[in-house]
Amino acid sequence: MIVDSRTTFTQLATNVVAAIGDMVVQMTKLPHVWNSVLSVCLQQTGGGVQLSNTVLQFEKMDLELADDRLWLHITPDVVCMPIRAADDIMVLGNTQQSNMQVVYDTGDGYLGFTATNCDGY
Repeated sequence: MIVDSRTTFTQLATNVVAAIGDMVVQMTKLPHVWNSVLSVCLQQTGGGVQLSNTVLQFEKMDLELADDRLWLHITPDVVCMPIRAADDIMVLGNTQQSNMQVVYDTGDGYLGFTATNCDGY
């Protein structure tokens, strides 16, 4: 997986995105809405969509995703996860990296994330 601060949406394999979409619809009981770019979109009624303990798991670490890095409000009634299906290359986009400091240690093969407040940058 590539970690890219210039790519907005995370790109994952089609079967992974489909499994995430099925799980989210099952957990939230909200209807799926078609979107031409993003694969997991929901019609929300009333309050927002919340999924606790949403984690991207890597080989040596986990990245917990707060709601502000998990949902984009497309319209007042539609929210989408900022992920899209792409079988050619997987990318961790900048929406999931917001308010995170990304640490690269290429010598030891380490990638790390730590929460930070990027408002002052």
